[in-house]
Amino acid sequence: MNKTYLFLIIAIGVIILSLNTVSAQNQTDSIFFENNRIYKQNDVILGPKQLLDVTKINPEAYKEMKIAKSNSDFAMILSAGGGIMIGWTLGTAIGGGEPQWALVGIGSGLLVLTIPLISGYKKHAKNAVDIYNSSLNKPPTTANRKVKLDMGLTSNGFGLVMKF
Repeated sequence: MNKTYLFLIIAIGVIILSLNTVSAQNQTDSIFFENNRIYKQNDVILGPKQLLDVTKINPEAYKEMKIAKSNSDFAMILSAGGGIMIGWTLGTAIGGGEPQWALVGIGSGLLVLTIPLISGYKKHAKNAVDIYNSSLNKPPTTANRKVKLDMGLTSNGFGLVMKF
């Protein structure tokens, strides 16, 4: 019986000694909207995908951000297609070839279609950020608070990891 206690004391001592640093992630920092186009959290610029990842902790904000990201993705596809059509035609004209001006019209039409999509992205992303930021001031309820405690290998070695 004494050997069991001795083993437990040694094991706990080894665990405590291996925990030389404590690493934590703070996902509850506010997101700021700068210059009517840039989202920042902790001085890091967030794109649509990063905003989607950050808002995962709030289901309502995440739902709104998914709509915003869909608008952003579709706008990128349309603008790339329109830009290629316009650029190809202008490149052909500059190079001395026979340009197909209909492609410029189609490409311009695609670029015009991106305007409401970008506007929708901005609106939904702003709503998602507002919802996310407003939820930071409220303490989480026990119904949506999930805490997981793991012991094992971490990026800093052996340690204790708390996820919430």
